[in-house]
Amino acid sequence: MTFEEALKGMREGKKVKLNKIVFCKDFGFETEDGEDEDVIHLTKSLNNRDIEYKDIEVIEGKPDFSKHCDLLVLDWGGMGCIGNNLFGCFVRELLEEAENRPNQIFLIFSELTEWALYDIGKTIDDIPNNVFTDVSKLSEYFKELKQDD
Repeated sequence: MTFEEALKGMREGKKVKLNKIVFCKDFGFETEDGEDEDVIHLTKSLNNRDIEYKDIEVIEGKPDFSKHCDLLVLDWGGMGCIGNNLFGCFVRELLEEAENRPNQIFLIFSELTEWALYDIGKTIDDIPNNVFTDVSKLSEYFKELKQDD
């Protein structure tokens, strides 16, 4: 099955239905209600673009890119800046994993994605087609697939 065929299978009408999301993130902040702000931001971004999911697993600390899921998200924005190789190392690992698993979707959910790519000598044009750098690009990709039907 190609990557495009796998994505088409996730669509149900206008909505995209994902079973499991693995959200690898740095240590975030909680709201007064005890909810994780990063998770709230991700879920709102997905819901605003008609992307739904059944389950989300949150991994704080070192990301585990070997997890199998429909969407693996990396948000390490607070730890990334030029000269801080930690985020760049995680992005490099994610890109390698994406090459090895072309039918899985990966999302780098950070304002600093381009800086991390720069740190590892890559550009947006160098990343595999199953890696997205923001939710809107992922949503647009799903819409383009729908138009192809």
